[in-house]
Amino acid sequence: MKRFVLAACLPLLSGTLALSQVSGTCEDPVILSAPAGLSLSIDVISSEIDIVGGNRDNVRVTCRVSNDDRSEGIHVRADCNGSSGTIRVTGPHPDSLHILVEVPRQTNFRLRIPAGEVKVNDVSGDKDIAVNAGEVIVSKLDSSQYHSIHASVDIGDVHAPAFGPNKGGFFRSFNKSNANGPYRLRVHVITGSIKLD
Repeated sequence: MKRFVLAACLPLLSGTLALSQVSGTCEDPVILSAPAGLSLSIDVISSEIDIVGGNRDNVRVTCRVSNDDRSEGIHVRADCNGSSGTIRVTGPHPDSLHILVEVPRQTNFRLRIPAGEVKVNDVSGDKDIAVNAGEVIVSKLDSSQYHSIHASVDIGDVHAPAFGPNKGGFFRSFNKSNANGPYRLRVHVITGSIKLD
């Protein structure tokens, strides 16, 4: 049976916020109490990763492996300091690693991953995603919420049904601006594909 490792960003009497740190494994997932509007920096090893927004007041990170791969040596670390936080997943790179990051729906994040499949669903806020090789799918996008959108691949395809164009080939990019939107979206994949819908 899995146990969860829990920590919280707690206000100090002085009005500053304490730094909370928590670490776990695929066997011991982590939960970090965090406010809506949190800005997260996420750095993970090659994997499939889902970042899912919801009506919650915490960040929950779980991972699993399949196909007889082993999860020993995979470490999850999260910390929070006021309105900013970090998540890091380190260790060996099993072929079947899947990471799930559940966040408050209103969350800004920066994601860096060497290779894999990235799915983002129902998260409002700034997004900055960079992948060396793989696929990025960002779903439930409201185009009116983004003042700046930039999606690019060095080799591959950019599909943006939420905004219109589909572009394939080399050094493809899509840019859109909206003066009224509060958020920024940036996605770059060196080799692979991007879908914004």
